[in-house]
Amino acid sequence: MNLSDILRGALAAQTTGLVGGPVDILNMALGGMGLPASEKPVMGSKWLEDRLGVQKSGSTEETLSELISSFATPGGAAKGAAMVPMLLATKGGSWSADALKAAKELKKYNESAHTVPAGPRSIVLADGAPVPAVHGQRAVSGVYDDPKKLLEDARVEPESPLLGELFGVTRKQLDEQALRMQDKSVKNPLARAPRSAPEHVEMITNPKNTKRVRGVIQAGLESDKMTGMPGWYVTQALKDRAEKVLGPELAEKFYKQHHAFASPMSAMGSVDTEIAKGTLAHLLFGQGRAGEFFDRSKMPKWLQTTAYPTGYSAAMRNLIESGGERFWKDASSGLAKDAASPKTPNYYFSKTGENWYYPTADAHFVRGVGLPDVRPMKTVKGERVMNMDSIGDTEMVPIGDWFANDVLKGTGLTGNVGQPILWGMLANRTGVKTGIGAPYLELMARNTAGTAKRTGKSADAALDDYILGSMGLKEVDPLQAYLGAFGSAR
Repeated sequence: MNLSDILRGALAAQTTGLVGGPVDILNMALGGMGLPASEKPVMGSKWLEDRLGVQKSGSTEETLSELISSFATPGGAAKGAAMVPMLLATKGGSWSADALKAAKELKKYNESAHTVPAGPRSIVLADGAPVPAVHGQRAVSGVYDDPKKLLEDARVEPESPLLGELFGVTRKQLDEQALRMQDKSVKNPLARAPRSAPEHVEMITNPKNTKRVRGVIQAGLESDKMTGMPGWYVTQALKDRAEKVLGPELAEKFYKQHHAFASPMSAMGSVDTEIAKGTLAHLLFGQGRAGEFFDRSKMPKWLQTTAYPTGYSAAMRNLIESGGERFWKDASSGLAKDAASPKTPNYYFSKTGENWYYPTADAHFVRGVGLPDVRPMKTVKGERVMNMDSIGDTEMVPIGDWFANDVLKGTGLTGNVGQPILWGMLANRTGVKTGIGAPYLELMARNTAGTAKRTGKSADAALDDYILGSMGLKEVDPLQAYLGAFGSAR
């Protein structure tokens, strides 16, 4: 007998067969009544096997093993007991035709009498989560914890006085600005709805998961621990600061350029590294040296992370070609791959005040709403792993609509105000390695302090050097004037 076939059959009984059974029996019932039925109905066992890449041999050992393993369901055990004699009948060491027929019949019965047992071997895990675990495990199980527990575990960093010293605002004031300024009608102008949403999207936009995510955000909104999160994207004070140095017209240009150079640098890194890389690229551009960004011999080691240079190349070339106006190819490209990732335009437009509707669906957001539990797996170095990447091209708009219209219904929040609250509440679960509480401007202020320490200047002088240098109005060394504390060693 083939041991691998037996093991594969047992696994199928407790995974695809267990979850897909109800759909299969309904589909068979439709066919029995003369109504249209599908060979592989959506969420049926065969459909799940195709989506998960399950390869079956079709051997009798595999079929019978799947059957016997399915006896874990009460309904399957009841009828199975009466058919055991047929299953044990063999001829010449092979399974009899009657036994194989009985096995297939009992398999269908078990699926129709489907119940979900508790235990880790079940796809629909007994953890009370409102999102199915299609792959038989949770990508990040802690995201489904009670909001009270999430708040208890939240690690909040104290507010830096530099936020007020450089930008004249506090965390609370930024939150108040966000709640006052938010406008649901203001959307990322590059967003394009796909022709059809991926099938797995419907698995997370169900009413129970909608209620769960809303509850997490509502708890965060009502807690002082999340102060600084609602106003995370509010950066008007940066433009106000630039106006004092450049005047209104140039300040607007600087403001857009800063975010255009920094936003695509968010790939595979923290916000402090994003600001350091973005301000360095912006300064190189302003000093007429943008081409040096692609020259490893001239760039500092801290810049040359996993994403350098390929992760930034398209965005940087688009910025150079557009005169610093955009990191995407053109307005017609929508959420094209040359925009770094579908989440990046939302990120950029949220910081410039041109998107309030859509959430910035980074990898932390994706994990928080449960997407990795239902997405198709991806291959990394020959291994099949759960996909915990940031939002995909065809996922962004339907999930963004669900988040803005259903999750946030009744909260009074827009997508890019609710999302950072969710980020803060789930940070301890989704892989955020730092404390929470500091909005974008506070992180920029901290980076500016790093420059001041490296160069021996005041934080005010360091920030003004960056503003003037990036616009080509003052000669500076980009390797020294960028905002960050990483040093300039090559």
